[in-house]
Amino acid sequence: NGKKIWRIYIPNGTFTFNGTFNGSGNFIVKLMDANQDLEELICNEIGSYVVNKTVHVTPGLYYLETYCSRGSWEATWYGTYGN
Repeated sequence: NGKKIWRIYIPNGTFTFNGTFNGSGNFIVKLMDANQDLEELICNEIGSYVVNKTVHVTPGLYYLETYCSRGSWEATWYGTYGN
């Protein structure tokens, strides 16, 4: 539970997030630009949820933020430097 932020580099402009949330709380995943402004809301769901989303962005530096309450999650993502 809580918030985590990763600094990632997307070299080819395509980012894919695949994840599963199990619980009764909230699960939020955001892709933010280099200034930490929202670029793409990948999911914002309450209750158990499966997310498989691909977004297209300008190649560069981004931040991936996850937030989870009252539950647990697992995820993988692709399209970042050093897959």
